[in-house]
Amino acid sequence: MFRFLRILACTLLSVAGMAQAADKYSIIPEPGRTELKPQATRTLKLLSDKAEASLGKDAYRLAVTPGGVHLASGGREGRLYGQATLRQLQDQLAAQPEGIPCGVIEDKPRFGWRSMMMDTARHFVPVEDVKKFIDVMSFYKFNKLHFHLTDDQGWRLPVPGYPKLETVASKRKETFGNKTPHEGMYTKEQLKELVKYAAARNIEIIPEIDVPGHNQALCTAYPEFLCFPNPKLEVRTNAGISYTLVCPGNPDVWKFYNAVFNELKDIFPSQYVHLGGDEAPEDNWMKCPKCADFREKAGIRDENKKAAAQKEMVEFFTRCAKMLKSRGKTAVFWYEPMGKYPDGVIVTTWRGGHTPKTVANTTGDKVDVICAPNGKCYFDYPQLPGDWPSGQPDTGWMPVNKLENVYSLEPGHGLSAKEMERVRGVDCCLWAERLPNIERVFYQAYPRALALVETAWSPKEVKNLDRFKDKLEFHKKFMQEKWGISLERPEKK
Repeated sequence: MFRFLRILACTLLSVAGMAQAADKYSIIPEPGRTELKPQATRTLKLLSDKAEASLGKDAYRLAVTPGGVHLASGGREGRLYGQATLRQLQDQLAAQPEGIPCGVIEDKPRFGWRSMMMDTARHFVPVEDVKKFIDVMSFYKFNKLHFHLTDDQGWRLPVPGYPKLETVASKRKETFGNKTPHEGMYTKEQLKELVKYAAARNIEIIPEIDVPGHNQALCTAYPEFLCFPNPKLEVRTNAGISYTLVCPGNPDVWKFYNAVFNELKDIFPSQYVHLGGDEAPEDNWMKCPKCADFREKAGIRDENKKAAAQKEMVEFFTRCAKMLKSRGKTAVFWYEPMGKYPDGVIVTTWRGGHTPKTVANTTGDKVDVICAPNGKCYFDYPQLPGDWPSGQPDTGWMPVNKLENVYSLEPGHGLSAKEMERVRGVDCCLWAERLPNIERVFYQAYPRALALVETAWSPKEVKNLDRFKDKLEFHKKFMQEKWGISLERPEKK
């Protein structure tokens, strides 16, 4: 009798302990299918790790049992994603040692393109900070780093034969009048190191070299690349749109980009190269004799100068895309409604609410689309009204982009099932004119990036804003402990 009572007491204590166990998982992004069991576990020891090709290369299944975890995956990507989920569960168990539920998770991404953009041109980002950014991306199942390397405010890619890219184009005398010089240039070895580091974490680095505009830094170093060379030009120190487009009628410009594309091929194994292509006023092209010759040779004979210059832009993009294709690369452009894009390229739709228009305007051109509407995917926009550090210039023109607004993004809004076949995924952008260091980059990126990746990864039917906010409470602690990143945001400013 005494033995029976002792067993009963132990059982009741065990049940009481388990009653305090968590009743759900706190995984971001939300898995596609989760089946919870009535038991709980206090161990997440990996009991088996097997390949199961029938799942699909980027899919996995995670079975959580009282004795540990069984992982099955369809390929390398699926295995890494399963491991990422397991790490999140381990963090949850560490925070709730009384136990977490047993269950089965079956999961795969909704979109194959889940990207974050880092702008190293406006403010240079040291290699170790880029690695930290990649670590966080990988933990939350982003898979592409859009690496913005050149702009009006700085050039960060070394190109053999063009030493003034480092001595001139990579430096500026100040930023928004702060009288503090800023500079930075990656070495080829550093970039290759980053590529290797990212690949080990299932992150593909896609470089961006802006053409033909956003090139004030380049043309300060090499003013002969302009339609009308200006030896007094300086690397831009503020934000805005520049008229410093390179001249398509100058053979030296094409010689330069030939060298650039060779270097990109050597450094970045990604199939993709982003070429920018937005915010490029053609005013100087319409006045330039060399551009007139370029248009004549290209068979562009439109009497309307603006229309002719827009066709010149299409020709410029087409030549760049062909140069990349010959190197096994696919060009990506920011979408502008300026005419037919070259067959086979990808466009990023960034103007708010324009995704259906972008898809409609590129139909039949074999052009796929990445969804990055600025009103929801631009994370340099403030999270709350006036949410900028003291001393920053007025940014009152920027709309507030709250967490809830980001979470509401639906890439398929207004599109048919057939049109959705051409949507590759999403890209969130961190334009860094006003992001001087990695701390500010993380402050702007998170927690909004978590809202975006749940849209990019999870099926629509499993998304739930209230549930997502509950999960954020756990991840605030994880991010602070792992990376020193605070997700606390002021209620008012």
